[in-house]
Amino acid sequence: MLGPVILAASRSDKMRRFISAAPGTKQVVDRFIAGETVDQVVPIVEDAADKGLEVTLDVVGEDITTPAQAEAARDAYLELIERLKVLDLGPRAEMSVKLSMFGQALENGHGLALANVRPVVEAAAAIGTTVTLDAEDHTTLDS
Repeated sequence: MLGPVILAASRSDKMRRFISAAPGTKQVVDRFIAGETVDQVVPIVEDAADKGLEVTLDVVGEDITTPAQAEAARDAYLELIERLKVLDLGPRAEMSVKLSMFGQALENGHGLALANVRPVVEAAAAIGTTVTLDAEDHTTLDS
């Protein structure tokens, strides 16, 4: 019952800003969300690598409703992979992907998701980054 309400709220920039700025939430958000852009995330990945740590990266945003959004998700991952490549950080990073973000739930979703995720997996493999497919829920598991 709350799922649709939470998804609707997640689409609101105003709600995102409100929650992100609320007392106590900034520390929680900052602990798990490195940034909202590649430019914000990459320095944090560099810092972690300099400390001998490895990272898991996930472009957040599973609420995909159009093929264009699925392609934008693909492009966001490819941009991140390119930045990791330039800085030779590929082997220090693992990427977690959800097929729903690549269009799995849309019409022709299986083919669309495969077409969008394949270049991401290939680019990640080329720089030594592991890609993990998240099992989202029982409705998408066998797709």
